[in-house]
Amino acid sequence: MKIYWNDFYQKIINFLKQLENPLFRLKAFFVMVFLFLSSFIMLTNSNPFYFFLPYKIYPIKFFSSKTKRFYYYSYDRDTKELKELQTDLMDYEEIDKNIYQFAKMIQEPPIFLGSAKNKSEMVYFPAYSLAITLIHKDNHLLYIFFNRKVIENYPYQRRIDNRNDFDFLDHYKKALVKTIFKNYIDINEIQWIENKHIDIYKK
Repeated sequence: MKIYWNDFYQKIINFLKQLENPLFRLKAFFVMVFLFLSSFIMLTNSNPFYFFLPYKIYPIKFFSSKTKRFYYYSYDRDTKELKELQTDLMDYEEIDKNIYQFAKMIQEPPIFLGSAKNKSEMVYFPAYSLAITLIHKDNHLLYIFFNRKVIENYPYQRRIDNRNDFDFLDHYKKALVKTIFKNYIDINEIQWIENKHIDIYKK
């Protein structure tokens, strides 16, 4: 074992001596970069070409869209009354990204901080936004594909008390649909599709 460690230390010493050579340092640098990128790609299953688009790896604000004031709807935690609220969110060119933001906002409203403008807390829903698998717009028609199996075993979400007469999913759908209609006047119909069942909402 002692011989092994002596050999190991000797290799380290030789490596450090070689680093004094500028050409060797350059080669070592490129090898380390290659190993880092290869490891990152394998661990994240990323497309290697994403490294040519930095905002694909991390959403740098320079590449992001501007913020915009949006309307959204949620339910008062005490009265269960549907309320119209406003918030500033990123305004993306892709409508599905904006709707995913709405879905997340309705699911987990901002924490009540005692503001004079907002004297009530909103209902927190299970992780329904994660169950939205696809959003597709076709002219004035919007399709929302939903698969509740995605979140059946998701641990980090609100658990519903079966004794509660508040239909969380139905109210969540209504709040999201109303939010979409409010922010997109060109959408006249929304079809909420889960397996073979379709709920149709019209403006």
